[in-house]
Amino acid sequence: MTIDEITSESIILKSVVGSRLYNLHVEGVSDTDVGGIVMDRPCDVLNVEGSQNGEIADERQNTKFFGLRKYLHLAGMCNPNVIEWLFLPKEAILIESPVYQELLKIRDAFISKRAKYTFTGYAYAQIKKAKGIGKKGNSVSKFINDKGLEKLRMWLTATSATKPESTKDENWSDWKFKDTINQAGLLGTF
Repeated sequence: MTIDEITSESIILKSVVGSRLYNLHVEGVSDTDVGGIVMDRPCDVLNVEGSQNGEIADERQNTKFFGLRKYLHLAGMCNPNVIEWLFLPKEAILIESPVYQELLKIRDAFISKRAKYTFTGYAYAQIKKAKGIGKKGNSVSKFINDKGLEKLRMWLTATSATKPESTKDENWSDWKFKDTINQAGLLGTF
């Protein structure tokens, strides 16, 4: 299946994701990423010829859908890229089905202590990506406030069950993703 073959009837969720979801995009530079969940086709469920691996994306990976089975697997592993889709603000949702509403009813079941490791790993990968480590060409490190980056690093490496004192200032409350993490009950778990 390709992006063009996805029908509106098969869409469980279609949403704006990535930097625009958190208002972290740079106008004129950032693209718009779209993510979602679709119903699996019978051949995908039965794993017969022509089946997909559960991911459907365009060439540039700006639009990516997961089949429901793949999505549930990733969400069950507390994958940061997909677990946030259970806590989206209404204005980010482009299409939602009754199946998505049912997922929202049980979203707390997907949150576990595993989030400590998956979110920390994701954050470190994003820091490396932002600094341009392992990449050729320009990096986005010029857009990173070194003081904010250091606070994030301290928070991620803290061994206590609560965030370090150094993050309890006005800069921490300005981070848009704090509300999503707080809704997920993860704020004090790192």
